[in-house]
Amino acid sequence: MNTIDERLAADPAVTDQYDRLLAAIGDVAPQIRDRLVTPFFPEVGSDYRGLVIVGQSTWGWEGEQAPGEYTTAEGRAAALAYAKRVHRDREEPMSWLEERKRNASAPFWAVTRLLAERFAPDSTAPWYGRFAWANLYPVSWQWPEPGNPGGPLRSAQDHIVPGLLLATLRALDAKRVVIYAGGYWWPTGWTPPFDGLEAATKPLKAVGRIDGMAVVVGYHPAGAQRTGTSREAYAALLGDALERV
Repeated sequence: MNTIDERLAADPAVTDQYDRLLAAIGDVAPQIRDRLVTPFFPEVGSDYRGLVIVGQSTWGWEGEQAPGEYTTAEGRAAALAYAKRVHRDREEPMSWLEERKRNASAPFWAVTRLLAERFAPDSTAPWYGRFAWANLYPVSWQWPEPGNPGGPLRSAQDHIVPGLLLATLRALDAKRVVIYAGGYWWPTGWTPPFDGLEAATKPLKAVGRIDGMAVVVGYHPAGAQRTGTSREAYAALLGDALERV
Protein backbone atom coordinates (compact mmCIF):
# COMPACT_ATOMS: atom_id res chain seq x y z
CA MET A 1 0.00 0.00 0.00
CA ASN A 2 1.52 3.35 -1.04
CA THR A 3 1.22 6.70 0.75
CA ILE A 4 -1.68 7.98 -1.37
CA ASP A 5 -3.52 4.70 -0.94
CA GLU A 6 -3.04 4.86 2.82
CA ARG A 7 -4.34 8.43 2.89
CA LEU A 8 -7.39 7.45 0.86
CA ALA A 9 -8.17 4.48 3.12
CA ALA A 10 -7.88 6.63 6.25
CA ASP A 11 -9.66 9.73 4.94
CA PRO A 12 -12.60 10.48 7.29
CA ALA A 13 -14.73 12.13 4.60
CA VAL A 14 -14.40 9.08 2.33
CA THR A 15 -15.13 6.68 5.19
CA ASP A 16 -18.16 8.70 6.32
CA GLN A 17 -19.65 8.89 2.82
CA TYR A 18 -19.04 5.19 2.26
CA ASP A 19 -20.73 4.32 5.56
CA ARG A 20 -23.75 6.45 4.59
CA LEU A 21 -23.92 4.66 1.25
CA LEU A 22 -23.85 1.22 2.85
CA ALA A 23 -26.49 2.29 5.39
CA ALA A 24 -28.75 3.45 2.55
CA ILE A 25 -28.39 0.03 0.92
CA GLY A 26 -29.17 -1.61 4.25
CA ASP A 27 -32.40 0.38 4.37
CA VAL A 28 -33.58 -1.22 1.11
CA ALA A 29 -32.35 -4.72 1.96
CA PRO A 30 -35.94 -6.06 2.21
CA GLN A 31 -36.54 -4.97 -1.39
CA ILE A 32 -33.33 -6.60 -2.63
CA ARG A 33 -34.09 -9.78 -0.66
CA ASP A 34 -31.50 -12.53 -1.10
CA ARG A 35 -29.62 -11.15 -4.10
CA LEU A 36 -25.92 -10.78 -3.34
CA VAL A 37 -23.87 -7.61 -3.76
CA THR A 38 -20.16 -6.79 -3.73
CA PRO A 39 -18.41 -3.63 -2.47
CA PHE A 40 -15.50 -1.94 -4.24
CA PHE A 41 -12.86 0.44 -2.87
CA PRO A 42 -10.58 2.41 -5.26
CA GLU A 43 -7.25 0.88 -6.26
CA VAL A 44 -4.10 3.01 -6.61
CA GLY A 45 -1.13 2.11 -8.80
CA SER A 46 2.42 2.23 -7.44
CA ASP A 47 3.39 5.14 -9.73
CA TYR A 48 0.16 7.09 -9.47
CA ARG A 49 0.74 10.71 -10.52
CA GLY A 50 -2.77 12.13 -10.38
CA LEU A 51 -4.61 10.36 -13.22
CA VAL A 52 -7.89 8.90 -11.92
CA ILE A 53 -10.10 6.65 -14.04
CA VAL A 54 -13.71 6.43 -12.84
CA GLY A 55 -15.98 3.68 -14.16
CA GLN A 56 -19.67 2.99 -13.58
CA SER A 57 -19.32 -0.03 -11.29
CA THR A 58 -17.70 -3.45 -11.24
CA TRP A 59 -19.18 -6.42 -13.07
CA GLY A 60 -18.83 -8.76 -10.15
CA TRP A 61 -15.88 -8.32 -7.80
CA GLU A 62 -14.04 -9.86 -4.86
CA GLY A 63 -16.24 -11.16 -2.05
CA GLU A 64 -19.99 -11.41 -1.72
CA GLN A 65 -22.33 -9.89 0.84
CA ALA A 66 -26.03 -9.72 1.61
CA PRO A 67 -27.44 -6.16 1.86
CA GLY A 68 -28.86 -7.05 5.26
CA GLU A 69 -25.27 -7.00 6.59
CA TYR A 70 -25.30 -3.23 6.12
CA THR A 71 -28.08 -2.57 8.63
CA THR A 72 -25.69 -2.35 11.59
CA ALA A 73 -22.64 -0.14 12.16
CA GLU A 74 -20.57 -3.25 12.85
CA GLY A 75 -21.66 -4.89 9.62
CA ARG A 76 -20.88 -1.77 7.59
CA ALA A 77 -17.47 -1.37 9.21
CA ALA A 78 -16.63 -4.99 8.42
CA ALA A 79 -17.80 -4.59 4.81
CA LEU A 80 -15.72 -1.47 4.27
CA ALA A 81 -12.67 -2.99 5.94
CA TYR A 82 -12.99 -5.99 3.63
CA ALA A 83 -13.29 -3.77 0.53
CA LYS A 84 -10.16 -1.84 1.56
CA ARG A 85 -8.12 -5.05 1.89
CA VAL A 86 -8.78 -6.41 -1.59
CA HIS A 87 -5.52 -6.66 -3.59
CA ARG A 88 -3.60 -4.58 -1.01
CA ASP A 89 -1.22 -7.49 -0.51
CA ARG A 90 0.07 -7.02 -4.07
CA GLU A 91 2.95 -4.76 -5.08
CA GLU A 92 0.62 -3.56 -7.84
CA PRO A 93 -3.05 -3.71 -6.76
CA MET A 94 -4.19 -3.94 -10.38
CA SER A 95 -1.71 -6.62 -11.46
CA TRP A 96 -4.72 -8.92 -11.79
CA LEU A 97 -5.14 -7.28 -15.21
CA GLU A 98 -1.94 -9.00 -16.30
CA GLU A 99 -3.38 -12.31 -15.16
CA ARG A 100 -6.76 -11.82 -16.81
CA LYS A 101 -5.84 -11.07 -20.41
CA ARG A 102 -9.48 -11.01 -21.49
CA ASN A 103 -10.23 -8.19 -19.05
CA ALA A 104 -7.15 -6.22 -20.06
CA SER A 105 -8.15 -6.34 -23.74
CA ALA A 106 -11.68 -5.03 -23.11
CA PRO A 107 -12.49 -1.50 -24.39
CA PHE A 108 -12.52 -0.02 -20.86
CA TRP A 109 -8.97 -1.13 -20.09
CA ALA A 110 -7.61 -0.70 -23.62
CA VAL A 111 -8.55 3.01 -23.58
CA THR A 112 -7.29 3.36 -20.02
CA ARG A 113 -3.94 1.87 -21.00
CA LEU A 114 -3.51 4.45 -23.77
CA LEU A 115 -4.28 7.28 -21.33
CA ALA A 116 -1.93 5.90 -18.66
CA GLU A 117 0.89 5.63 -21.19
CA ARG A 118 0.18 9.13 -22.54
CA PHE A 119 0.30 10.88 -19.18
CA ALA A 120 3.17 8.91 -17.63
CA PRO A 121 5.33 7.93 -20.61
CA ASP A 122 8.55 7.83 -18.61
CA SER A 123 7.26 5.56 -15.86
CA THR A 124 8.98 2.26 -15.19
CA ALA A 125 5.78 0.87 -13.67
CA PRO A 126 3.49 -1.26 -15.83
CA TRP A 127 0.61 0.67 -17.38
CA TYR A 128 -1.81 -0.48 -14.66
CA GLY A 129 0.49 1.03 -12.03
CA ARG A 130 0.20 4.58 -13.41
CA PHE A 131 -3.31 5.60 -12.34
CA ALA A 132 -5.97 5.17 -9.69
CA TRP A 133 -9.23 3.39 -10.46
CA ALA A 134 -12.54 4.31 -8.82
CA ASN A 135 -16.20 3.70 -9.63
CA LEU A 136 -19.25 5.94 -9.43
CA TYR A 137 -21.32 3.18 -7.81
CA PRO A 138 -19.15 1.26 -5.33
CA VAL A 139 -21.66 -1.52 -4.64
CA SER A 140 -22.86 -3.65 -7.55
CA TRP A 141 -24.53 -7.01 -8.10
CA GLN A 142 -22.45 -10.10 -7.45
CA TRP A 143 -22.42 -13.55 -9.03
CA PRO A 144 -24.42 -15.46 -10.13
CA GLU A 145 -26.12 -12.32 -11.48
CA PRO A 146 -23.35 -9.70 -11.66
CA GLY A 147 -23.76 -6.29 -13.21
CA ASN A 148 -24.25 -2.57 -12.80
CA PRO A 149 -26.63 -1.72 -9.97
CA GLY A 150 -30.24 -1.12 -10.87
CA GLY A 151 -33.55 -0.73 -9.06
CA PRO A 152 -33.27 -0.17 -5.30
CA LEU A 153 -29.53 -0.95 -5.27
CA ARG A 154 -28.86 1.95 -7.59
CA SER A 155 -31.43 4.39 -6.19
CA ALA A 156 -30.07 3.87 -2.66
CA GLN A 157 -26.65 5.06 -3.84
CA ASP A 158 -27.77 7.86 -6.19
CA HIS A 159 -27.84 10.69 -3.66
CA ILE A 160 -24.54 9.73 -1.99
CA VAL A 161 -22.43 9.00 -5.06
CA PRO A 162 -21.62 12.68 -5.86
CA GLY A 163 -20.26 13.42 -2.38
CA LEU A 164 -18.33 10.17 -2.19
CA LEU A 165 -16.78 10.77 -5.61
CA LEU A 166 -15.70 14.29 -4.69
CA ALA A 167 -14.25 13.14 -1.35
CA THR A 168 -12.37 10.35 -3.14
CA LEU A 169 -10.87 12.67 -5.74
CA ARG A 170 -9.78 15.13 -3.06
CA ALA A 171 -8.20 12.38 -0.96
CA LEU A 172 -6.33 11.18 -4.03
CA ASP A 173 -5.17 14.73 -4.80
CA ALA A 174 -6.33 14.07 -8.36
CA LYS A 175 -4.92 16.13 -11.23
CA ARG A 176 -6.65 14.58 -14.23
CA VAL A 177 -9.97 12.73 -13.97
CA VAL A 178 -11.63 10.63 -16.68
CA ILE A 179 -15.17 9.47 -15.90
CA TYR A 180 -16.55 6.71 -18.14
CA ALA A 181 -20.13 7.22 -17.09
CA GLY A 182 -22.62 7.06 -19.94
CA GLY A 183 -26.15 7.20 -18.55
CA TYR A 184 -24.83 6.51 -15.06
CA TRP A 185 -23.51 10.08 -14.96
CA TRP A 186 -26.92 11.25 -13.75
CA PRO A 187 -27.77 12.35 -11.07
CA THR A 188 -24.09 13.15 -10.29
CA GLY A 189 -23.97 15.47 -13.30
CA TRP A 190 -26.85 17.52 -11.89
CA THR A 191 -25.19 17.86 -8.48
CA PRO A 192 -22.73 20.61 -7.41
CA PRO A 193 -19.88 20.94 -8.19
CA PHE A 194 -20.21 18.55 -11.11
CA ASP A 195 -23.10 20.54 -12.57
CA GLY A 196 -20.60 23.30 -13.32
CA LEU A 197 -18.87 21.25 -16.03
CA GLU A 198 -19.55 22.34 -19.62
CA ALA A 199 -21.49 20.12 -22.00
CA ALA A 200 -19.34 18.43 -24.66
CA THR A 201 -19.96 16.76 -28.00
CA LYS A 202 -20.55 12.98 -27.96
CA PRO A 203 -18.95 10.60 -27.24
CA LEU A 204 -17.82 13.08 -24.57
CA LYS A 205 -20.45 14.38 -22.17
CA ALA A 206 -18.86 17.17 -20.10
CA VAL A 207 -15.52 18.86 -19.49
CA GLY A 208 -14.14 21.44 -17.06
CA ARG A 209 -12.22 21.99 -13.86
CA ILE A 210 -13.23 21.21 -10.29
CA ASP A 211 -11.00 22.16 -7.36
CA GLY A 212 -8.09 22.56 -9.79
CA MET A 213 -8.69 19.11 -11.31
CA ALA A 214 -9.11 18.68 -15.07
CA VAL A 215 -12.25 16.57 -15.51
CA VAL A 216 -13.68 14.95 -18.64
CA VAL A 217 -16.84 12.85 -18.64
CA GLY A 218 -17.67 10.56 -21.53
CA TYR A 219 -19.34 7.41 -22.72
CA HIS A 220 -18.18 4.05 -21.47
CA PRO A 221 -15.44 3.01 -23.96
CA ALA A 222 -17.63 0.17 -25.23
CA GLY A 223 -20.42 2.70 -25.87
CA ALA A 224 -18.01 5.05 -27.64
CA GLN A 225 -16.90 2.16 -29.83
CA ARG A 226 -20.53 1.52 -30.82
CA THR A 227 -20.72 5.11 -32.12
CA GLY A 228 -17.89 4.32 -34.52
CA THR A 229 -15.12 5.84 -32.39
CA SER A 230 -12.11 3.55 -32.21
CA ARG A 231 -10.29 2.94 -28.95
CA GLU A 232 -7.32 4.98 -30.14
CA ALA A 233 -9.52 7.86 -31.28
CA TYR A 234 -11.47 7.86 -28.03
CA ALA A 235 -8.32 7.88 -25.91
CA ALA A 236 -7.04 10.80 -27.99
CA LEU A 237 -10.31 12.72 -27.51
CA LEU A 238 -10.22 12.22 -23.76
CA GLY A 239 -6.54 13.05 -23.46
CA ASP A 240 -6.81 16.17 -25.61
CA ALA A 241 -9.80 17.37 -23.57
CA LEU A 242 -7.85 16.93 -20.34
CA GLU A 243 -4.98 19.00 -21.70
CA ARG A 244 -7.25 21.80 -22.97
CA VAL A 245 -9.21 22.55 -19.80
